[in-house]
Amino acid sequence: MRRFAALLCAVLLTVLAGCGQSAKTIPLTDREKDILAQMGDDVVAVSDEDWAETVTELQYHCDAFTGQVYQLEGIFRASQEINGVEAPYVYRTLVNGGEKTETGLPLAYLTKELPDGAWVRVSAIINGGEYGGETLTTLEVVAVETLAKAGVAELTWSGSAHNHS
Repeated sequence: MRRFAALLCAVLLTVLAGCGQSAKTIPLTDREKDILAQMGDDVVAVSDEDWAETVTELQYHCDAFTGQVYQLEGIFRASQEINGVEAPYVYRTLVNGGEKTETGLPLAYLTKELPDGAWVRVSAIINGGEYGGETLTTLEVVAVETLAKAGVAELTWSGSAHNHS
C-alpha cells in the first residue's frame, strides 16, 4: 500500500509540475522556411495596426487579392461553421465602440495539427473557396506556426475606410 501511495504521489507531482508550463509551440518546418525564403518580398506581412482593414478588404474584394501571399497572426479555431461548412479558421475580435465582432478567414490546405485557441502566424495565398454555395475569401496555407506569446486578440477599429455595400 505504501508503494502505491508513493507512486500515486509521484504521478500527481509530475502532473502538477506540468500545469505551470506554457503551451508548446509548433514551429515552421524546414520546407515551410524554404518556401517563405523563396517568396521573399512577395509576402505581405500584416501588422496589428493594419489587421482589421486588411482582413475586411480581403473579405470584400477577394478577386483583387487572389494569388497574393499574406502573412498574418490571430487566434486559431480548429472548426468554424461557415455557411453550413466546417473549416479551420483564424480570427481576431474587432471592437467598435461597445460592439465586438469576430473577424477572420477560413484556412485551406492546413496539414498541421494545431491546438484550438492557439496564437498562430499563417502565411497563405489568397483565393476563393466554396462554402455552402457561396465563394468566400480563403487563406490557402503555405506555412503556419504557433507562437509562444500571443498578440493582441482584440483590436480597436472604427470601421472600414469605405463602404462595401
